[in-house]
Amino acid sequence: MDKSGDEHLVALQRLEEALNALAHQATAAQEFLLRRRFSSQMKHALKGHLQFSETLSGEILTLKPHWPGLEPGLLQECIECAEHTTTILSRFNAVSEQKRAPGPFDIEGVIAQIPKPIDSLSSIRDRLVSLRVRSLFPNESSPVDASVNHTNVSGDDEVDLGKGNSMRALHLADEMESQAHTLLDGHRKSSPFTGTPILSEAVVFSSSLLAITISRLSPNRGSMSDALFAIALVTAALSLPSIVRDLVFRAKTSKAVKARARLLLAASSQIKASQGVITSAPMIEIIEFALRHRHDETEYKTFDLKTEELKALSAGTPPSGPTAIATQ
Repeated sequence: MDKSGDEHLVALQRLEEALNALAHQATAAQEFLLRRRFSSQMKHALKGHLQFSETLSGEILTLKPHWPGLEPGLLQECIECAEHTTTILSRFNAVSEQKRAPGPFDIEGVIAQIPKPIDSLSSIRDRLVSLRVRSLFPNESSPVDASVNHTNVSGDDEVDLGKGNSMRALHLADEMESQAHTLLDGHRKSSPFTGTPILSEAVVFSSSLLAITISRLSPNRGSMSDALFAIALVTAALSLPSIVRDLVFRAKTSKAVKARARLLLAASSQIKASQGVITSAPMIEIIEFALRHRHDETEYKTFDLKTEELKALSAGTPPSGPTAIATQ
């Protein structure tokens, strides 16, 4: 093997080590977060970053067979981003080893630094997802996975390759179905009063209403009662917009979760119905979209549109959305 080949193998090994280290630090940071008291708003923001870091590292590790298809620059970027994120989290976890409570600057430091490398890792994960999908469903208008050698394949070998792709595609369909059920189960189990500052806001609002009621019903109302009424009224007025804003966000998130699950299930059903053999470029693009965006929490209408387009393509009727351009 030449020097460049050796360097490539070293880079792949380094990437695996970096991702495992990132997963370890993200898990440790989440455990640390559970043991300490923080501002609910900062805790919610940091928890989201930590969970996404752990999820990303795990997903990129499962896509290891497609790492060789990454361009050298992207491979190096993935390594550097994973190592940089690990360094950020290890500094945060070091606070636990020092047996001191983390201050606001410790948490704000992580929240400020971690989004950029995580966004880069997310983009690289998306590229790997594309490589996986294109290797399973090659067609004339889309390239196949560069890490898989499809040249000089004929006869029985070509049949075996097709069967292998079909089996892997059906396995992908099972994964997508499982992901959809995981999304729905997680949504059903979640409470509207956990995970965000809405709980503390609701307590403040309820306490304010109680204080208002007591001050108005008190038989011996005086200056103290009027002062209590004024304070409670202002407090309730200040907390109500935050509660409404949070509930609206949760309603949108709920719609997005259900829309993502519907698209994943529709894509899974289409793969299974075709026995793992799909050559339609628009269908492949929708399957890829479902996989790449399964963590998105907004724009639920886009997911519903993609689901309808996939059903239309399956039924042989012209889709009405952006996918229609690809079919013309």
